[in-house]
Amino acid sequence: MNPLNPLLVFSYTAAILVDLGAPLILAVWLSRRYQSRWRYWFYGVLVFLIFQGLTRVPAMLYFQTRPTVREQLKEPAAFWPFLLFAAFTAGLFEEGGRWLAFRFVIPPDERRRRTALMLVLNQASSGG
Repeated sequence: MNPLNPLLVFSYTAAILVDLGAPLILAVWLSRRYQSRWRYWFYGVLVFLIFQGLTRVPAMLYFQTRPTVREQLKEPAAFWPFLLFAAFTAGLFEEGGRWLAFRFVIPPDERRRRTALMLVLNQASSGG
């Protein structure tokens, strides 16, 4: 068994701290500067979990594990269009979820820039 590479451990730890810490620090700053409500930050977490974690990611995993798809993705000619498709669906699902949240969850009098920033903020570090 290979020993654990300390540089790899350090880089993963740093990435986790930045991915989790930066959005939280920015959310604290936004909530203080613009009097944004934390409720909308948590709505953003729910939007991400529902529209990425419970719908798109399982669908993509299912799609990628099909034997014919796995064989075709070994070829660069199929791999690059698949990456574009994956990026497009990620944006489509996340933006669709944000629109639904703004349309049906957030009260009309709270549909402002500060609310949008808190809703979107936690998704920025997750790849969305």
